[in-house]
Amino acid sequence: MTDPTSDLAGILKQLQEALGQPKSGRFDALAKIPRDLVYDDQDLNAVLYGEADVTLSPASIFSGTSELFPHNDAATPLDVVSRGADLLDSGVPLSNGDLTRLCNFARRCLPVWPHPPKEPISPRVGELLDRLQTIAGERANDDLRRDVCQVRWEYHEWRGEFDLARDALETVMQVYMRRNEETQYARALNNYAYQYQREGKWADAAREYERAASIFKRVRNDIDYSNSQQNYWECRFEVDGLKSVEFMKPEVQRLVMAMHNRKDWRQRKGFLILARIADSESNLPEAIKFAQLAVAVDKAANTIYLDQDTAFLEALEKKLQSDPSRN
Repeated sequence: MTDPTSDLAGILKQLQEALGQPKSGRFDALAKIPRDLVYDDQDLNAVLYGEADVTLSPASIFSGTSELFPHNDAATPLDVVSRGADLLDSGVPLSNGDLTRLCNFARRCLPVWPHPPKEPISPRVGELLDRLQTIAGERANDDLRRDVCQVRWEYHEWRGEFDLARDALETVMQVYMRRNEETQYARALNNYAYQYQREGKWADAAREYERAASIFKRVRNDIDYSNSQQNYWECRFEVDGLKSVEFMKPEVQRLVMAMHNRKDWRQRKGFLILARIADSESNLPEAIKFAQLAVAVDKAANTIYLDQDTAFLEALEKKLQSDPSRN
């Protein structure tokens, strides 16, 4: 690799000249800067930020141009994503730090879970994430792989591409496993299981939820343990029905209380399990009570599940109206 200290002034001059051109010619000019001079983050950043008295850097110049990371109120996260994708397409190498910042802007283009999306997700987000994943692989950088795939799985999940979401989560889990970060690994595993659940693969989802819960229990993370266990029992109910109800019902009640005490919106899942158990036992008044609690949580937290849970509640109420003897 060319020693970046040998011509730092020249690099900065080329960057300044390129960024001073009209936008139509700017990307071509940037692409002519030798890739190896601004590719290696560790060496270049040591010069730019640590060992030399330099006030300008590629990152600071990019930031100041509003071409990559604009700092004005008119710029939306999607603006930044689009500009970043254009810059990458032009062949300009960016530091890992700048690529991580682009990941963060891509995440801001996604709905915030568990709230419903306000607008469709732009395909530009996916295009950027594809490019970033390729670069992360080329650089063999675990931090960048993790950051990109953390956003990729959310992107694919929102689009209903659950197999692709699992692929991204596998990369995230591999990074956490290598670093022995058990809590983060278990959270990724819980999300991995959720992709199976969304596909209706209940047994696969239950297996992975159980694995995640066992890790949370070992590291004494009570709230995440309660959530994973609720998820596990939801899938078990789909597979077994009332087969394990004598154990399932008091266990879910305990888990719901733990979530309720933390004012965690995920308690809705436990309420729905209890509602379905009561419905299966022909106890419609109790089923309706628990479904009403789930809907109340949905409304308070503005979750994406409100319409789904409301429909379930209305179906229970109609069932009771059609058969008053079950009151």
